[in-house]
Amino acid sequence: MSEKANKKLAMTPAEDLLDLDILQEDVITDSLYAYQYTKRQNVLRVAAESVNWQKRDARINAISRGIVMTPLALDELNGPRGEGYRKMFVSMVTKRLATPD
Repeated sequence: MSEKANKKLAMTPAEDLLDLDILQEDVITDSLYAYQYTKRQNVLRVAAESVNWQKRDARINAISRGIVMTPLALDELNGPRGEGYRKMFVSMVTKRLATPD
């Protein structure tokens, strides 16, 4: 993702996000991409906002569950993108998958 796209995801007001060119249906053509964008956006927005909170001597953190083993994730793991999922798992600090519950 480009620096420009990252900035848009981080700084666009929430009510205007769906109007971004990078989030249109002709760009996000796959539900996995949509899922990945939401995770990326969460990290970027928290990082950007942390600068404002730091000025008040406070911190904010993003907690991301990583891979949640839903039926969709299981399909992805066993499908053509399975290798990518396995790479994500190897890179995880906890080395464990989340469950939907």
